[in-house]
Amino acid sequence: MMKRLIASTMTQRVFKLEQAVDNLLDIGFDTIELCSVDEWVPHFDLKNSTDKTIFETASMLKEKGMNVHCINVGGVHTVEEI
Repeated sequence: MMKRLIASTMTQRVFKLEQAVDNLLDIGFDTIELCSVDEWVPHFDLKNSTDKTIFETASMLKEKGMNVHCINVGGVHTVEEI
């Protein structure tokens, strides 16, 4: 069985998340590392996420057929924040 690579949305940091996902899908990726690094890669606002924003992000990803392997939470965070 061949192992598949995942891509980080960090590689698409100049695009909004939805466009970044579309770009990665277009080149054949179906799994991402969702990057959350404040202003540098603002694809998911970990610190200010709510049930609503989590649901909206998850729904968009599911609708597009993109899986999330992990969330990169660059920086220093407490366990409660993560």
